[in-house]
Amino acid sequence: MQDAPPDTETLATIDRLIPPPWAAWKRRVAGLIAVTVLVGLGFVWTGGWLTPNLEVSAAEWGGPGPVTAGIHLTNNGPRSISILSAGTSPGLEQVSVTAADQSLPYILEPGATARVIATFKVSDCSMIDHGDFSWPIEVEFADGAFKMRRTHDWDMRGFVFDERVGSAEDSAWPAAMTQYVCP
Repeated sequence: MQDAPPDTETLATIDRLIPPPWAAWKRRVAGLIAVTVLVGLGFVWTGGWLTPNLEVSAAEWGGPGPVTAGIHLTNNGPRSISILSAGTSPGLEQVSVTAADQSLPYILEPGATARVIATFKVSDCSMIDHGDFSWPIEVEFADGAFKMRRTHDWDMRGFVFDERVGSAEDSAWPAAMTQYVCP
């Protein structure tokens, strides 16, 4: 037995639940708009407009007395960055932090590089963290518009070398810079 075709009332009820598909040109335009929005957001994010776009490289480590940790920070973004602070680690007491030989906060202009130097006094060799590979640097946008304060935990693996470990990839920065003070 063959099913009877649905009546008009049943079709009207189904059309309210499941709308008819858009025309092909409307689907293409909607897809193009979605892709454009995603590409635009990606450009804004990676371009440094919403979050600081910084590059780090090692400058100096260690020392026999107060130990120093130094990095070069380059602002690859289009907005000025204010360097607010540099972190420490257990067993180290921070004595001073400077950027380009000036105290913090320091304004880092787009395309510029500053040498950030933190000086520490070793307070307790037994507390030095041999598993801490990141060094926190707190920054925010300096231009006043849409300020986002952010702490970057720079993975310093590979930048410092601890002779006791024998590998820069396995050297934690607090242990590597205190290796001559805390044998």
